[in-house]
Amino acid sequence: MKFTERFLFVLTAVILFINTKGQQPAERFDPESFTTKDSLELVHQFGHNKKILPEFALPVLIALSYFP
Repeated sequence: MKFTERFLFVLTAVILFINTKGQQPAERFDPESFTTKDSLELVHQFGHNKKILPEFALPVLIALSYFP
């Protein structure tokens, strides 16, 4: 490879590495302090176009807030 091709390859790899980062969680949830308002907010943010069984709704919505 020529120097410019190698340079562009390394530059592209560095840019992709810098821009690649995981999503940060919305917040940490403590089961004792979790309110109905928090639950409704999660439904509003992450519950669109999803069919969730009622008994698993809260754990699924919390998981979706970390990994939508």
